[in-house]
Amino acid sequence: MVKKLLYLSTIYAGLSALVKGISFIAIILIAKYFSTEQYAIFALLFSIHQGVASFSIAGINESVIGFLKENKSQKSKDELFSNVLVTTIPTTLIVFLSAMITYYFYLKQKNPEIIFLVFLFTIISGTLLSYSIFNSKIFRLKENHFGAIMYLFFPQLLLFIVGSVSIFISNNINYFFISSFFSILSFIVILKIFFKELNLPLTIGRHSKKIIIKSIPYYAIAVLGWLGGYGNNFIINIFLEKYDIAAFTFIYTLSGILLLISNSLNQVWAPRFYNSFSKKNYKSLEQKNSFFYGILNVIISITVAAIIILYPTAIRIFGGNLDAYSNMQFELYLLLTSFIIYTPVWHYRLHYYVRSFGNKLMKINLLSSVVGIVATIFFIKNYGSLGIYIGFMSHNIINLLCMMFFSNREWNIIINWSCFWLSLSIGLTAFLLNQFLNSIYAFLFLIFCIFLTIIFFNQNRYLID
Repeated sequence: MVKKLLYLSTIYAGLSALVKGISFIAIILIAKYFSTEQYAIFALLFSIHQGVASFSIAGINESVIGFLKENKSQKSKDELFSNVLVTTIPTTLIVFLSAMITYYFYLKQKNPEIIFLVFLFTIISGTLLSYSIFNSKIFRLKENHFGAIMYLFFPQLLLFIVGSVSIFISNNINYFFISSFFSILSFIVILKIFFKELNLPLTIGRHSKKIIIKSIPYYAIAVLGWLGGYGNNFIINIFLEKYDIAAFTFIYTLSGILLLISNSLNQVWAPRFYNSFSKKNYKSLEQKNSFFYGILNVIISITVAAIIILYPTAIRIFGGNLDAYSNMQFELYLLLTSFIIYTPVWHYRLHYYVRSFGNKLMKINLLSSVVGIVATIFFIKNYGSLGIYIGFMSHNIINLLCMMFFSNREWNIIINWSCFWLSLSIGLTAFLLNQFLNSIYAFLFLIFCIFLTIIFFNQNRYLID
């Protein structure tokens, strides 16, 4: 059983890394070969696409897991899945309607370059992607991992591969979303023919209302999470220029490396924490948590340092339209450092997930996000484009402070603050060395940090073994 879990975890993590890697390359290449104005339009449409994909199915997995304990027979499980499927219809319609309102009352006036037909393909493509992800979640709950993998990863791969090939052939940014719509639709049709076990009837049953109510906190979390990421583009679009949208998207895409590392390691650690959690071993488990997230924080900081050091050289090597972003090293440092600050939040969130405190987590996220968005707007209005990145960092600081305040009132959570401050110091030192001395010194410092981290981990790995 352990070998099987390890094998499946490796496959999921590997394919997730592949999708993230291809998406990263695709978005960077688009930035290289298209102007900042074109890239800005792509960024806005991509933000909408990702938002629609996440909003339509937010909270499904979390709300269904609890009901599975009450429905152990295959018949009752199929009834549950049918009820779940029907609940996605009103949420999808609401998301679709919200997107259309956004277009007609905001984007059409602010960004007339965005063609309605392209916008329509974008939101429908996002909806199809959400449907595919939804099916993958159901397959995982049914423990059909082959089906889950096919539905989860391959439509996303098609999105970036087919979309990128299309725009480079046509030299038109709009074809990314048009071609992705047809490719995802075709693949889903093939999967529906092949996996007939999910051809369930749409039924409103005893679970439908409960699922909707239980999912509400997670819808809010999804929206707020989007506003903290690519959704920032819409705030930027109100106050600043298209170049600033393009620049933020480019810099934020680079941070995807940090998200890949965090998500991959969390995917391995989180199930272990959930399975091991109990009041009897809480203190011992929390010590392991502290060590794991302390090491994760240091790994994130070393990656931040590497990106900062390599950034100027990479821009020169790849050239093209990337030259437009060559003077953004300080902005890059601010944004990447935000992820170092955010790492302890992963630790805090585990305690809410394991206890099914989604409603409490929503309230904390709501508070921190509202304050964070207000702070971002304040900094943008007072400091211009630099305010985007000061605001982004402020948002993450506020999030961390809120999580600290509310979480420590509930539980004794051991945060490895030594590793936290060390991580901030690594990022800052690498930036200063790279800016004011020589990149060689920064590189030697990076090697030194990697060497010490490996030694420290090997000496203390028994804490998580």
